[in-house]
Amino acid sequence: MKWILLLSVVQLCFGPNQNVVGKRRNAGSKRRKRIDMEVKARTVFCEREDCAHIIPEEAMNCINKCVSEQCFTEIYAAIPLEDGEIDLRRAREFDKCAKYEEKEQRAAARRKQKDE
Repeated sequence: MKWILLLSVVQLCFGPNQNVVGKRRNAGSKRRKRIDMEVKARTVFCEREDCAHIIPEEAMNCINKCVSEQCFTEIYAAIPLEDGEIDLRRAREFDKCAKYEEKEQRAAARRKQKDE
């Protein structure tokens, strides 16, 4: 009985949960999270405002074009999505491109603000 109690105390003091308590996010993950949220917010805005007149199954080209004209041209212009089509590879490429574009816009705004 004493051994079980001693083992329990040792586990509580030196167990794996010790490291989890004090972890902090680094600045890079916070920045990525903000960029992800901004791209998602832009997507939701496009779904609800600019492309609301189109049924959701047919709206992906409209939504992607609204989110980022440049990325849409780069990824979907040659072969646009058919109504209801889901192309995961190009969707990932588009998402990556839109996030990179948002990151560059934020960096340009910071540089402009710094120059002023």
